Amino acid sequence: MINFFHKFHITLGHSTAYYPQGNGLAESSNKSLINIIKKVLEENKKNWHKKLVNSLWADRLSTKRSIGMSPYELVYGMEARFPSSLGIPTIRLLQEIQDEPNDIQRRINQTIHLQQTREQVYDRAQILQEKLKKMFDKRAKAEDFYIGDKVLRWDSRREDKGKYEKFDFLWKGPFVVSVVQGNNTYFLNP
Repeated sequence: MINFFHKFHITLGHSTAYYPQGNGLAESSNKSLINIIKKVLEENKKNWHKKLVNSLWADRLSTKRSIGMSPYELVYGMEARFPSSLGIPTIRLLQEIQDEPNDIQRRINQTIHLQQTREQVYDRAQILQEKLKKMFDKRAKAEDFYIGDKVLRWDSRREDKGKYEKFDFLWKGPFVVSVVQGNNTYFLNP
């Protein structure tokens, strides 16, 4: 295999397994999907595997609080319609065709509208993240350092992705606190 890689100038890279717990948004989405599946399992103990498709649809069609719309609506730019409620969307489609008879221009308008919707969702997600950060910061408490304390200091130059290896230390130290002035703390090497 190594000769094959060298022959075709393929760079062999190694990576670790995906760590889903590190992605909070995905974990939140998985949690709601698990709750839906649990409810389906309570009612269908023997035929649960046939109901998984319905569970996935329920999750994709339900409105998410963080983005203010369903994932289906975010992808396709419109709400999902079921056969019993197809009358109004059909009338809406006919009106759109009358308003803009050119198919290409109508599709361009739909694409623009979809992009605007996605930008609104991004803005809502940013606002939600700021609210969560404020809630978290309220509970966080400042650490007071005293002269003689041993501390570790975060290596901010290496915190960007790709500037460190998997098992590298991102903290420097230990350092001894030598001077404390207001919010500033000065260190000496041990």
